[in-house]
Amino acid sequence: LAQRGLTLFSGDMIKKNILSYSYEELEKELIELGFKKFNAKQIFEWLHKKIIRKFDEMTNISLKQRELINENYFIPYLEIKSQNTVGSSTVYTFELEDESLIETIVEKNGDKIILHLSSQTGNPVACSIFGRGSESLRNLDVSEILNQVYTLYRRLKNKGEDINNINFSALGEPFFNFDNVIHAIQILSNENYLNISKRKFILTTGGIIEGIDKLMEIKLPLELHIKLHSVMDTKRDDILSINKSYPLADLHTTLSAYQKSNKRRITFDYMLIKDLNTTQEDMETLGNFIHDFDHTLNITSFKAIEGLEYEPPHFKKIERLYNYLKNDKNTNVFLKD
Repeated sequence: LAQRGLTLFSGDMIKKNILSYSYEELEKELIELGFKKFNAKQIFEWLHKKIIRKFDEMTNISLKQRELINENYFIPYLEIKSQNTVGSSTVYTFELEDESLIETIVEKNGDKIILHLSSQTGNPVACSIFGRGSESLRNLDVSEILNQVYTLYRRLKNKGEDINNINFSALGEPFFNFDNVIHAIQILSNENYLNISKRKFILTTGGIIEGIDKLMEIKLPLELHIKLHSVMDTKRDDILSINKSYPLADLHTTLSAYQKSNKRRITFDYMLIKDLNTTQEDMETLGNFIHDFDHTLNITSFKAIEGLEYEPPHFKKIERLYNYLKNDKNTNVFLKD
C-alpha cells in the first residue's frame, strides 16, 4: 500500500482519504455508490465522534456496505515518531506519509489541557522570529489536522482527561492554510461529533489581515493570539518580516473591527529582547497600542537561538518592565516562562 496525498494506491485500486471529506461531499459520493442518505450520518459519526480506525467497527451498517466503503476509501492515521515531556507540556512528533515531521503539544495548565496544533509542515520565514523559518513547507490537509486531535483525544480519554482549548500555535501560520484549518474546526466543533465549542479554538498568528477579515465574513468567533514583539514598524520589520506586508496601523484597525464584531478578548505575545524592544519608549507605545483592546498581554524573555547574537534582558529589567506595564500602563499583563 502507498499513500499519496488524498489517495491511497493498493495494487490497481485507488482509495480516497475519507477524513478529508466534508459531510456534504461524502453524502454525495455515498449516494452515487448506492448508499442511503442516512448512511452518511452514520459513517460520519463513526469517523468523527467514535473515532474508529477500521471500517469493520461500523457495526450499524451492513457487511456489504462496509466492504464497499473499504474498496473506495481509507482511514488515515498519524505515526508518533517521538514524545518528550518537559515540565507540564508533552511534545509529540508525528511523521506524515511524505516523511514530513510535525509537532503537536499537550500543555497542562492547572486542571486545563490545551492542545497546540500544527497547520503547516514548518514555520514560514515571514512569520518566524528573525526569519528563522522554513523555505520548504506545505499546508497540512484536513485529515492531518484532525488526526492530531483524534490521536491525542483517544489517549487523554483513556486517562479520564479532556481537551479544554485547541490553539493553532505549533508549526505554521494558520491563516496561510485558512480553508483546511476552518474545515477542521467546523468538524471538531459540530454538535454531532466531538462538540468542542468554537469559542475554545485559538489562532496564533503574525497578523494576516485578509485572514482576519475572512473570519469576520464567516462570523466564526475564534480567539486570536497575535505575535506582536514590537509596536514600532521599523523594529517589528526586523523581528517578524510579515510586518512589511501588514504594518501595525493596518493590523490595529483590523483587530479593532474583529473585536467589535464578536467581543472576543485578544491576546498579544511580546518577547523581550535585550537592546532591541525593551526601552521605555517601547513599553509606552506597547501599552498605548493594546490599551484600545479588551486584551491579555503575555510577555516572555528571549531564548537563545543558534546563530543569533541577541540575548534576553536581565531578570531585574524584566521585572521593572512588567511592573511598568501593569501599574503605570494598566495592562492585563502576565509574565510567562
